[in-house]
Amino acid sequence: MDLHSRLAWRMLSASDRNYALSLAEFTKRQRRLRLDAFEHYIRGLSASEDDARLRELREAARLEPDWPEPDFALGEVYFARRDCDGALPWYARVPKTHGRYVEAMFATGVCRLLLGQPDRAEEVFTSLQEALKSNMVSGADLPEILNDLAIARARQGKTAAAQTDLRRAADLDRIWIPRKTIIHSILACWRSRPMMQPRRRIISVKLRNASQIVRRTGRF
Repeated sequence: MDLHSRLAWRMLSASDRNYALSLAEFTKRQRRLRLDAFEHYIRGLSASEDDARLRELREAARLEPDWPEPDFALGEVYFARRDCDGALPWYARVPKTHGRYVEAMFATGVCRLLLGQPDRAEEVFTSLQEALKSNMVSGADLPEILNDLAIARARQGKTAAAQTDLRRAADLDRIWIPRKTIIHSILACWRSRPMMQPRRRIISVKLRNASQIVRRTGRF
């Protein structure tokens, strides 16, 4: 497994320039796994087609049902296909102690929006905001979270609350959305027009850093 750990680290660090773990840290964090499950997981990450990726990752999850890495990866594959019904069960299997839990939770909220369930999306994003704040995460008010929370509230007719969230998001990220567009965006969102869209991919690094702090404090 040492050789496989080195190969896996090289693949992950090469594919993600923001990958923070050194080889020593990566190796130290590896749990004892079935070799065949690990091989299927790596093949799944390396596969160039979705069907092959899903097949390999499902097999890894079957062989090691308590290993969260294939679960999160499967959720990501389904999410990329906008198959939220397929993604949600896999995201739900990521435990709170895992380093990708916050990302899985955020993606769950986005899926609830895409499935037309703004009330459930609001619960997810509110819980996420409160959890990050309670753990005193620096910059817990992420504009991406506030954006999606605003969408969830606006689609339920909670226009005032949505306005507040979006103003705060605009203050945090003025490049993303000028203040003068806030009212128009809220109205478009309230009428279910596609002027405002859930934000997901661009915040993976921010959420990963927040998740690490949550794990260290042990409160979520």
